[in-house]
Amino acid sequence: MSDRLNMIIESLELDNFKSFGNKRKIVFKKGFTVISGPNGSGKSNIGDSLLFVLGVRSSKSVRADRLGDLVHNPPSGKKQKDYCSVTITVNTEEMDRPEDERIIRITRELLSDVDGYHSVYSINGTRCKHSDIERLLDALHIYLDSYSFVLQGDINNIIKMTGVERRKLLESIAGIESYDIQIGKAKDDMGTINDNMTRLEILREEAWRRSEELKVQKEAAEKYNVISRKIKDMRTTLVSYEIEALKREKNSMEQQIERINSETSIIENRIREEETSIAGIKAHMMELERERDSIAGSELTELRKKIENRVVETATKKIRYEDLETEIRNLGQKIKENIQEMEDVGKILAGLKLSKSQNDLKIAENMKKIGEKEYELSLIRKENESGSKFLIDAQKKLNRMESELSDLRIKIADLDAKRQDLLSERTGISSNMSHLEENQKTVEFQIKDAQWRLHQSGDVAKGQKEQREKLTKRYYDLKALIQDLGKQKDEINRELQTLGREYERIQASSEKRNMSSGRALHSIMAARNEGRISGIHGPVRELISFEEKYRNAIESSAGSRLNAVVVDDDSVAAKCLEVLKKEKTGKLTFLPLNKMTVGRPRGKAIIVSRSEGSLGYVFETVKYEKIYENVIWYAFQDTVIVRDVDTARKYMVGVRLVTMDGDIFEASGAITGGFSEKRSGSQESEARIAELSSKLRDLNDELCALGPLINERNQELEDVTRQLTSMSKSEGSSGSEEQHLKTIVDDGKVKLEKLKTDLEELGNKLSLKEKELGDLENQRSVLAKNVEVLETDKRSLLDKMRENSPETMEIQGKIERELSQLKIEEAALNDQMNRIDRDFATQREREKNFSDAIRNLKATVEKDAADIRQIKKEYDESEADLKKLRMLESQLDSKSKEFNEKLQSMQKEVDAHNENVRKLDADLSTQRGIVISLNAKLDTNSSRTSEKDLEMAELGGEVLAERTGSNELKRGIEALSSEIEILGPINQKAIEEYKLVTDEFGTLVSEIDRLRNEKKSL
Repeated sequence: MSDRLNMIIESLELDNFKSFGNKRKIVFKKGFTVISGPNGSGKSNIGDSLLFVLGVRSSKSVRADRLGDLVHNPPSGKKQKDYCSVTITVNTEEMDRPEDERIIRITRELLSDVDGYHSVYSINGTRCKHSDIERLLDALHIYLDSYSFVLQGDINNIIKMTGVERRKLLESIAGIESYDIQIGKAKDDMGTINDNMTRLEILREEAWRRSEELKVQKEAAEKYNVISRKIKDMRTTLVSYEIEALKREKNSMEQQIERINSETSIIENRIREEETSIAGIKAHMMELERERDSIAGSELTELRKKIENRVVETATKKIRYEDLETEIRNLGQKIKENIQEMEDVGKILAGLKLSKSQNDLKIAENMKKIGEKEYELSLIRKENESGSKFLIDAQKKLNRMESELSDLRIKIADLDAKRQDLLSERTGISSNMSHLEENQKTVEFQIKDAQWRLHQSGDVAKGQKEQREKLTKRYYDLKALIQDLGKQKDEINRELQTLGREYERIQASSEKRNMSSGRALHSIMAARNEGRISGIHGPVRELISFEEKYRNAIESSAGSRLNAVVVDDDSVAAKCLEVLKKEKTGKLTFLPLNKMTVGRPRGKAIIVSRSEGSLGYVFETVKYEKIYENVIWYAFQDTVIVRDVDTARKYMVGVRLVTMDGDIFEASGAITGGFSEKRSGSQESEARIAELSSKLRDLNDELCALGPLINERNQELEDVTRQLTSMSKSEGSSGSEEQHLKTIVDDGKVKLEKLKTDLEELGNKLSLKEKELGDLENQRSVLAKNVEVLETDKRSLLDKMRENSPETMEIQGKIERELSQLKIEEAALNDQMNRIDRDFATQREREKNFSDAIRNLKATVEKDAADIRQIKKEYDESEADLKKLRMLESQLDSKSKEFNEKLQSMQKEVDAHNENVRKLDADLSTQRGIVISLNAKLDTNSSRTSEKDLEMAELGGEVLAERTGSNELKRGIEALSSEIEILGPINQKAIEEYKLVTDEFGTLVSEIDRLRNEKKSL
């Protein structure tokens, strides 16, 4: 629009204005227009409407006491409308513009509300402010406060004016006066701008100086963070190497157990074959003995009974002798294993001693630095004490606070030390309990084995054989089924990992465009995808689908609620909250399906949803599963979709509306909207994310269902294995073996009772330690809160002291920050030292346990060796007596010599088979002992792996991609630690403060440039 415009009024439209009750349009043709009529016909009201539409503020200027008097007052009996409006159409006659751009329509409406009437202006149908009308009239050189309009009585006033008054009137009509006013206003504005520019220049210089100071600190902090991260990653990599070694060791032991189990099955089958052969030979021998006895006399029969008893006695001692030899071999193997474990513990202890000595040197150096900084701080504080009364009092109060803080920190450190001692004791108790439980299992196995042998002293029945065959078939069927289930589980896990990586990649890409997703949502989805938490369905946006045309309306109406995560119940939500707190990734809204409630639309929402221009409720445009009905209500409630802003304005207030473009009209009357940039590729990404989320959810459900099934089948396999093991025990055939087995059962029961008593005592001790730990945690929590309160009071006092004496307090603050950083390092070193001491105590306890175990095993070996010597002596005596009896038998048994030779030959076969059974039993016992030992090692391996996993999680670093040797990593950590020491005290807040200060500097520069441009314009 040009600086000077002509204005031709083309028409004036009045609606319910003063005497014009109905809508009227008055058209003005070119030239002069005269409006005539009798008094009261509304001539003056037309002039009043002209002033009204051009924005006159005073109701007196349009001959009314208040704005409400401008609304038409109908005759009695007719309903009064609560509004009025006037529209003026003008033509600027700018020939260089198209005809439709020359036309200007100005409208002023008077609308009723609870506070009375208010005006609404618009230019060419677009709502505007009163100031916009004033600028337009100024461009048209129309001034409502001059004589652009000559009203009733103005001519008489002009005639009566003096010369000076008439001159002012002419200047006002010519517009000179308005220019003088604008020039004066411009001069005032320039003065204000100059003052503001001076103030902003000072602030800019201060911001620049502060940014330069913070830049150095920021760079140091960033370098510190980079180095710390590298150290953390290196330490994490070292721990990962240890975990890999433990896993390799575990795999090796599991393969060894599997191989031994296979060999055990072969041995058990061979034992059964040998026992079957023995049973057949003995049956034949009994027939021959009956035939021989029928020939021989009573004397020979009596002699043979003696020989039989002596054979049983000799066999008993031989079995006992061989059992002791087997036990000694097994004990020797255990002694070797414990010695090896002790050597490993010795290596670990040597490493811990080295780490402890290195840490002692670092602590001493740190304490020296702390002493120097405390001395510097004391000098400054003494200098402050000689200053103002405020500083003296504040310094005393600060000293008291620091003394209290020091006492509290000492108490907390004492509690931490006690806690570490209790943790070490608890670990020792748990270790002892594990050892006792392993012994208990071994004793229970020995008792059950002996009881089974006693019970199965007769021949194996046919029914038992059939049962064994059924169990064997079930055993292999279960092994195949578990293998298939394991493969299925592995496939699901692989697919979960593949889909999880794709999900995280797309989610990360989406988060770069939409930061509302946040790290919190990423953490929860990772917990679901990795199987750490089950019962997570996903964010609302992934559980719904809709037509693309409704996207803006749906995303605007739900807003951040689309990122609320749906879970099965409130217990799952609680687990998710723990994850967010542990990982410190932010906050998130969770929607437990067992607690969500559904609402119903309000009255006006129901009416508007059925009105013209409405497209229905938002939730009606969304597709979802029935179980999410309450969640959908939470996200969208009774929000109604309308076509456009005009429709929304028509129905707004009392109902929440959203347009197809995404503009929100709240029920309170608030309006949110404007331009929303369309994100390229976001639709495809969101669709893929929803698809992946659904697949991940289904796979997690399958995995959760497989877990109990695999456990159930494994339990069944263990039961079948136990039954097969029990049925595969060798069948006792002699009274001597039965007596030996009874002794094993009786002794085992005594040992079992003692083990149960010891376990119960250790369990009680463990409960007491747990209670003590809980009490210590509560005490520490109270002290930590007191420290936090004192720290807050201290910071407040330091701020006041800094305001009173900025230079001195700046130096003091710098030293205190350095001292605080040194104390943080001291705490970290002490924590590391506590961890080393804790590990040292644990390894010492393990060393003692192994030493005690070796001593006890050696004592058992010595006792067994003594027993072997005694039994060997008795065995030799029995053999000598047996030979004498045999010689006597041969003299008496000349008639049955042929029978005896056959029986002796058959007895040799029986002895050979028994010898084979004994060797196989010894091999079986050895193999079982090795399996028990390997299982114990597996438990230790799992415990150490869990400790390393926990340590790795606490470190929170990432494993380096490039494979590096452990020694090289340790040297790298030492080198980086030295770099951190060189950096000195670090101000971590400098990074954030630098950004704030640089942003402030940029804002100040922009503001100064804006003021310069404004000044130049003025």
